[in-house]
Amino acid sequence: TGAAKQFCCRKLAMIGTVKAVPTLEPLLANKDLSHMARYALERIPGEEVSKALRDAAGKLTGPLKIGMINSLGARRDAGSAAMLTGLLKDSDAQVASATAAALGRIGTKDAIGPLMGYLASAPKQTKAAAYDATLELATSLIGTDKAAAAAIFEKLYAPDRPIRVRCAALK
Repeated sequence: TGAAKQFCCRKLAMIGTVKAVPTLEPLLANKDLSHMARYALERIPGEEVSKALRDAAGKLTGPLKIGMINSLGARRDAGSAAMLTGLLKDSDAQVASATAAALGRIGTKDAIGPLMGYLASAPKQTKAAAYDATLELATSLIGTDKAAAAAIFEKLYAPDRPIRVRCAALK
């Protein structure tokens, strides 16, 4: 039953290994079980899991696609950065916003150019998400590349930026 599958997903989130990927992967396309399958997969280490989520993100649409993007961001999967960069131009504003957020969460230097480019051309409905993602990216870079983080914060502190963004960049 659906309830039994949800129960199993919860347990796999605690004890699952990459051996569970072939069982969980088909559930990613199921609108009723996708969330629970992602819940389990997010917590299982391994490249196989990231590949399954990337593959699903490329095949799905709407809320299920957004879920895959969010999971890749939650896993901080640096291998997804190139695939996610292409999704910044998605016609669905929610997909583009989720993609920006995921790139910000992943926090690699590879995301600087795409996120700054997206920020410059983001439509009004995704601009706030683009700012938040760029701030998160810069914050995550503080520990690994202070110069890159400082350069991003400096650009976000520009007088033409919203006051909340300028305050966050200054902080």
